Amino acid sequence: MQNTKLLLTSFTFVGLLALAGCSFPGVYKIDIQQGNVVTQDMIDQLRPGMTRRQVR
Repeated sequence: MQNTKLLLTSFTFVGLLALAGCSFPGVYKIDIQQGNVVTQDMIDQLRPGMTRRQVR
């Protein structure tokens, strides 16, 4: 009876510790820059009526 209670408590503790580890800040978060960098100079060159080829 006491061994079962100790085993259940141990599994519960390990499970909670594993769940807390997944939300620990910085563990799985990596800053990845996605998309293209668009500067203000590039935006200033855009004009209404430009074709897709001109925008590239």
